[in-house]
Amino acid sequence: MLRLFPLFTVLSTVSIAVPVASAHFLAITQEEAPVAPEETVSSKEEASLDVSKPKTSKEEDWQEWERLGGAVFSPDGRWIAYTIARNDGTSELRLRVIAADSTEVLKEGGNPTFSDDGKWLAYSIGKSDDETEKLRKAKKPVENQMGLFDLVRGEKVEIDGVRSFEFSSDGAFLAMRRYAPKGDENGTDLVIRDLATGLDTHFGRVTSDAWSESGPWIALTVDAPEKQGNGLRVYHAASGVLRTLDSAEAEYVGMSWREDSADLAVMRKKSYEDDEDATFTVLAWKDVSKKSTEPAAFYQFNAEGFPEDLRVTELAGLRWSDDGAALYFGLKEWDEKPAELAKEAESSEKAESPEKEGAAKDGEKPAEVETESKAESKEKSKKREALRDSLEDAPGVEVWHARDIRIIPRQKLMEGRDERETLMAVWWIEENRLVQLENTHVEDVEILEGGLRALGRDETPHEEEQRFAATQADIFSVDVKTGDHTRLLERVKFTMTGHPKGRYFLYVRDGHIWSHDLDTSESVNLTGGVDTNFIDQEDSSLTDEKDPYGVCGWTKDGKRVLLYDRYDIWSFPLKGGKPDRLTSGAENQIVARRARVAADRDDDEFVKMDEGFYVSLYGDLTKKSGYGMIQGGSPMKPLIWKDAQVSRLMRAEDAPVFAYRVEDFDDSPDLVVTGPKLADTKEVSATNAFASQFAWGHSELVDYENANGVPLQGALFYPAGYDPSKTYPMVVYIYELRSQSLHQYASPSETNPYSTAVFTQNGYFVFQPDIVYRAQNPGLSAVECVVPAVQKVLESGKVDPKRVGLFGHSWGAYQTAFIVTQTDLFAAGIAGAPLTNMMSMSMSIYWNSGETDAKIFHESQGRMDRPFWRDVQTYIANSPIFSIEKLNTPLLVAFGDNDGAVDWQQGIEMYNAARLAQRPYVMLVYPGENHGLREKPNQVDYHHRVREWFDTYLNGAEAPKWISEGMPWLEQKEALEKKGDKGKEKE
Repeated sequence: MLRLFPLFTVLSTVSIAVPVASAHFLAITQEEAPVAPEETVSSKEEASLDVSKPKTSKEEDWQEWERLGGAVFSPDGRWIAYTIARNDGTSELRLRVIAADSTEVLKEGGNPTFSDDGKWLAYSIGKSDDETEKLRKAKKPVENQMGLFDLVRGEKVEIDGVRSFEFSSDGAFLAMRRYAPKGDENGTDLVIRDLATGLDTHFGRVTSDAWSESGPWIALTVDAPEKQGNGLRVYHAASGVLRTLDSAEAEYVGMSWREDSADLAVMRKKSYEDDEDATFTVLAWKDVSKKSTEPAAFYQFNAEGFPEDLRVTELAGLRWSDDGAALYFGLKEWDEKPAELAKEAESSEKAESPEKEGAAKDGEKPAEVETESKAESKEKSKKREALRDSLEDAPGVEVWHARDIRIIPRQKLMEGRDERETLMAVWWIEENRLVQLENTHVEDVEILEGGLRALGRDETPHEEEQRFAATQADIFSVDVKTGDHTRLLERVKFTMTGHPKGRYFLYVRDGHIWSHDLDTSESVNLTGGVDTNFIDQEDSSLTDEKDPYGVCGWTKDGKRVLLYDRYDIWSFPLKGGKPDRLTSGAENQIVARRARVAADRDDDEFVKMDEGFYVSLYGDLTKKSGYGMIQGGSPMKPLIWKDAQVSRLMRAEDAPVFAYRVEDFDDSPDLVVTGPKLADTKEVSATNAFASQFAWGHSELVDYENANGVPLQGALFYPAGYDPSKTYPMVVYIYELRSQSLHQYASPSETNPYSTAVFTQNGYFVFQPDIVYRAQNPGLSAVECVVPAVQKVLESGKVDPKRVGLFGHSWGAYQTAFIVTQTDLFAAGIAGAPLTNMMSMSMSIYWNSGETDAKIFHESQGRMDRPFWRDVQTYIANSPIFSIEKLNTPLLVAFGDNDGAVDWQQGIEMYNAARLAQRPYVMLVYPGENHGLREKPNQVDYHHRVREWFDTYLNGAEAPKWISEGMPWLEQKEALEKKGDKGKEKE
């Protein structure tokens, strides 16, 4: 038998000494202003010779543009690490010493993780896009390295072939998981490094591992060839003690430590010969730090009253109760019960059953199985066998039935989830008693705080409604000790839980939020007496019950719950009564929401009113943003309020050090470090600093009213180097609400076909107006909003009314395709994956989810609550294809022929209609692509065709042949082959 021993070895590393005090700053080279700037956008003949203005950027510049990623503090708040990704496919990790203003740049770094003692930083070292592509083409593995930075000594090492890593809870040790050798399914190598000495302990064939939160204990499961030496082990990294807790020729899965303790559990597989099904023994140890501890074990065949048709499964994993008294896991039906388990029952049946006719009695010779004549007869019969019976291969047929609750495409898509679906059970360890909490009716059980009560749902009484409407369910209380179910409510769409003592839960009914007391079985309408909406009435979908704005949190004393209305935060007594409004956002239309900034697990749904909590603020009308604080019974105190986008407030775990992100359309996102009052600030990043050498635009809000007098807004972005003496072309990008993009920074990129920055850098205004909807008229609603919005901008005289384009993707593409059939306001339109025929689209399938589009029409974006045969004229009036004769605006449509959201047949329908009606229409088809383009060559191609389309129709550029005439397939094929050959030459 193989035995596993720790081997003390030192990994092969590359050591690079880096003084912490040294500062590494991004070098910025300021180019001189060009002697001759570009031509003006209003006329090619008007050439400006103003050398004082910076130039606009070009494609060759865009590759360097940076995107700010996630950030993390060291626990003591002395360091901050953040990631940067560039358009050229490279990335880096920047490590900033906040006090010393020094920054270390770590090439291709990511996933920064500080040790809890703040002495170390571990990070992954990946590959650039180009490096990754080269390795894949060479059929070589793409493997990360790991970087380890000693923050005290200022030294770093890079270690090859590390898949993932994790510090121990005290920060003294680091676990590094290696990549498995190709084709080896028996675990991977695990290396534990003592960070003080640099010594490594090596374990092989490790399938899973996890640190305990109560000390430097790491648990690991081992899977060796032929299962020789398999088991569960714990290793104490500080003392070097290795202990085998269990060993068997079996697989071990589902390992789970209890939070903040040394209690450990695992599942040991029990397999059966020639059967795929298996069951599991659950093993649980109390405090593995003790030298001798015997596990408690649950094995279903030793358990009294265990259901015969069920088995213990690993699919739901293992989860401890908070107090360690119980373990939760899943049960599942046997697909085919192993023969070994049925032997006893089978022999029992034989003993009781009468003898069959023709059976041989004791001492008699058995009758011949088959005479020669019978064999011949069978052979002749075989020759006369029907073709259907003789086929060896099964047919590929699918049966779709009108009574299907979930249609077959949805069932196929959810096949994996359905196969993994389990029934929750709880094992009370001390009593060695199993309680089944879920069954075929009461499902989705949620354990409430305290662990003795739970809530479950039963959707089966309302399945018929789920065909085209939202899911409704009956709500049950579940006794976790006994498994008893009690029906509490019928036909509920939304429930919200989280009371600190597990006593209350919330639900939505009749447009209000109710609390239900599980102790008294009483429900109270919390919001009924308040003259404001806690349900999102701004949602224009036609669903029966709309979403609540949500729960801010529960007070720690368990007596009150904090709820959101459209703008404010309210505190409600759970037993009913007058609520308190904690913010005053409604007066100025400022949205207040709780900002969860704590780095520890205490920052959950329970609000500590005395200590105070942070609130994010957003101006619906001004688009300003910032943060405030609510503390005790005092009104909310604003802390920061800027005419910019302020977001992602974060805090160091063990120090009062905070950071947030600030950006604007003309100000690249950066991180600002501050204190608890968010007052004194210090910028600690400098993304896209080189962009200052290029001309840039700015943004402003445009107020307007739609055709029905509804006040709306739009975000208008100015062209780079804007000259008020000239008029410019403008492109209008639409979806639904878009004015909130006013302060969003956009980097120019050749892989983004709709980039605001690209168009402003190329002399266009970009306008993004808001759209609101009337029921049953989504297309006409878009016309009623977009046309007045554009006319409002045209009143300024800044935009040439003959050079306005319209574009959008998906729902925005539908609206684009429809609007250009209703008005000649636009000189060109571009629609990426539009639906064009509301009738056929409403009865098609959303292949990416497997759902029917009828459900989306009824419950979501379609805003059509009646099928087309009951409202034919409305469907016709809102479908682009039925207005094809009025299409005078050149329309470019793009589709992937594997689009799983909007079937590309929608584009084909419009294509054929346009051909018959002789309307200006061009369609691009990208083979193999889904609803959005994923392949970089296709992204770049579509980007340039979008620009060529607008340049042709808005800027008077000469139309390429694909626009003016189209291209025969052989020409297209030849061009693609030349492009492919050129790529091979580069390689």
